[in-house]
Amino acid sequence: MKKQIILATSIFSFILTSCATKYQPSSFFSGGYSEIRTTSDTFLVSFNGNGFTSKQRALRFALLRASELAVQNNYHYFSILSTIDDTKSSMHAHTYNRASGSKEASNYSSNSSSSTDFYTVDQPCINLTIKCYKDKPENIEVIDAHEYFTYNSHN
Repeated sequence: MKKQIILATSIFSFILTSCATKYQPSSFFSGGYSEIRTTSDTFLVSFNGNGFTSKQRALRFALLRASELAVQNNYHYFSILSTIDDTKSSMHAHTYNRASGSKEASNYSSNSSSSTDFYTVDQPCINLTIKCYKDKPENIEVIDAHEYFTYNSHN
């Protein structure tokens, strides 16, 4: 029994993870990352996820894209100037109808009931404004772009 529970939990986790938004460029049909260069060393980086994507995953992917941009543009470090959590939440309802009936002679009677479950789906959207640096600045907390990218690009 314990093995069945572990197997069921593993399968369920795999299904949820495989449905989450992947690290990919954003398109009309799917979530993902996008960026806008606002100055020569500053970018607005966004990651939009679907209802199966956690906020932590969206933040990790936004940071991954930020580190990738820094490296691609010959910078070694970046700082986060601002973070905006623009998660979209939507409420959904699912109604279950239950019917039971019996036939006795020519009379037909029916009993029905219904119940409604409400649930919320969050679609995380993380927006980062980053500033890139070639040399490590003093008195500013920075992220090493090469290091972050190396340790996080496998997912």
